[in-house]
Amino acid sequence: MALLCWPFGPSLAFLLGFNMLCVLLTIILCGSITRRCCPGHGLAAPLCGMCVLAANCYFMVTGTIFIKDALVQLIFACITNLLYRMRHNSQPERLPAIGCLGALLMIALVRHQLIPLMVPGFIILLSGKRRLWPVLIMLCAFSAIIYTAVMMLPTHEQYDTVFSVLNGPRATHPDRVTTFIVDNSRTELIYSITGNLDEQMPWMRLLWLPVTMLCQFLIPFPWNFTRDMIYGPSQLYAHISFPGYLAGIILGYYILFQAKKGPAPVNRLLAWGVLLYAAVAFNWSGSVSRYCLMFIPLAAPAISFCILTAWRRRSLYIWTSVCAIILAVGLLICYRLSN
Repeated sequence: MALLCWPFGPSLAFLLGFNMLCVLLTIILCGSITRRCCPGHGLAAPLCGMCVLAANCYFMVTGTIFIKDALVQLIFACITNLLYRMRHNSQPERLPAIGCLGALLMIALVRHQLIPLMVPGFIILLSGKRRLWPVLIMLCAFSAIIYTAVMMLPTHEQYDTVFSVLNGPRATHPDRVTTFIVDNSRTELIYSITGNLDEQMPWMRLLWLPVTMLCQFLIPFPWNFTRDMIYGPSQLYAHISFPGYLAGIILGYYILFQAKKGPAPVNRLLAWGVLLYAAVAFNWSGSVSRYCLMFIPLAAPAISFCILTAWRRRSLYIWTSVCAIILAVGLLICYRLSN
């Protein structure tokens, strides 16, 4: 906030305008990513990709409040677009590589926990091209250096090392638990089924991963409006989750029935997105779904490809109908449990 207000002075309108700009640019970059992954569909592919992202209400509401997720989403989309630009060009370009380095520095400033998760993306998107090996090694080395430097800062919060995967249960230091778990109410429902995952070993959290990933997909629940009233009417829009549910159902159809013969660029992005989605569910027990909003551009090409190629298939409509019924029943059960 201080850096953004430094040139013009403190201004809430400028900060909110900056966030909305980040959201709009992310939508445009999502269209660019989809166009590169689905080149045979003309303008329909990027238009569909942009609609998939913009239809997610939880994503759009990040542009109406000052929250750093809007900037993180833009940075993530920029890196993904730059990586595919380097992969599809005949010669590696210096400018996209420099852009990736600058984006990594920005991630270190706003959410450094994402830096290790970028390395699998570098490997998935740049491997297989011998000419890109120097760029791949440079990006991985730079990521390791930046992350190590951030972790060694004296102002760095201690929970990143205390609550690591290797240290086992994350609640072994009661005096520091409050720095990690801010709101226990959001995990109360899932913990009533799984037990307190913060006090369990990593392999137990791994066994519960399918459940936490499903919980991460379902929240925010469509009926949970009152907890965000203090933030204004725009937060109510974040809980209209039905477009996101529909996108997830279509994505499931692609994974089960189309991924095997799907385009390689689409599958590469989707593999990275699934890995990151699982990592967030593992670390936060499926309770913070907004951390996955930046991964929608990784799934948008798969959803767009499915819509553009399978919209006439009867199986898609049967799949969507069955999943919608199961989802409705599941939401009713969750509503009953939460009340």
